[in-house]
Amino acid sequence: MPDFGLTLGDSRDLSPTELMSAAGNGQGFRIFSIDGGHTAEATEVDLQNGAGCLLEGGVLVLDDVFNMDWPGVGEGFHSFMQMQDGGDARLVPFAIAFNKVFLTHKHAHSQYLSHFLHAVPPRKVVDIFGVKVAVYEAGWITAFHSNDTFTTVSQVDAGAQ
Repeated sequence: MPDFGLTLGDSRDLSPTELMSAAGNGQGFRIFSIDGGHTAEATEVDLQNGAGCLLEGGVLVLDDVFNMDWPGVGEGFHSFMQMQDGGDARLVPFAIAFNKVFLTHKHAHSQYLSHFLHAVPPRKVVDIFGVKVAVYEAGWITAFHSNDTFTTVSQVDAGAQ
């Protein structure tokens, strides 16, 4: 059975070295999922840390980039994407699905994109950040992931009677 570790604290106070040490392997992660602070600063730091400890060809998953309740995540994501250098080590998106953006190193992009395209047909393919990205249905976010309460027209009409 694999070992798991838990590190409590503010992710803005951690470094990639500390994260790899906490993981126990000291080498990095094949998958790194971020669903952390929802400010631009916290998102950018989380992305820098994730990128810093992601193994070559690994996948970084970022939650809430396009969630209207958390605009800071989108701001931090776009800031991170703009600050990266243009080399093959930079992270680029290959899929957007279920309120998440999936990124990998530029040199691995076409392999992941091809796999996703053949495994599950996307709703569409778009060009962003200089690469093609498969866009899938929003999924559960449109039905369940809103911090707002909506009133339907029929509820308003029934209340007026």
